[in-house]
Amino acid sequence: MKGFLMAAAGLLVGTAIVIGGLAFFGADKVTSASAGDTRLAASVAMHAITFNQEINERLGKPVQMGNFTVQRDESTFLGPRTLTLNIEVTGTKGTGKATVNMYRASGKDLWVLKNGNFFFSNGPPIFLHP
Repeated sequence: MKGFLMAAAGLLVGTAIVIGGLAFFGADKVTSASAGDTRLAASVAMHAITFNQEINERLGKPVQMGNFTVQRDESTFLGPRTLTLNIEVTGTKGTGKATVNMYRASGKDLWVLKNGNFFFSNGPPIFLHP
């Protein structure tokens, strides 16, 4: 009986180690995919910012993306479905910061700009839309 209990305990410990390892490495893959997703979402947002005539006039060309931070609003197994990005932007005449809301229907779809605001270092902000 004692041998049976030892074998059962060993089996439980081994199963826990395997499940823990799978969970750890699986979480790592999701984190990596989410990092790629956030870069793609920031790229789409920056595309909208770059082609905004008023931003180009007030910041000066070329407009470049600086650091950005991400707030995940809603996630699925395949990654985030909505993101709020705060992006620092610089141009030859000044700087600004965009706060944009991005959306995608599923984990495999492209990011779409939902809406946002662009705040210049001087002057009134503007509304960003798709």
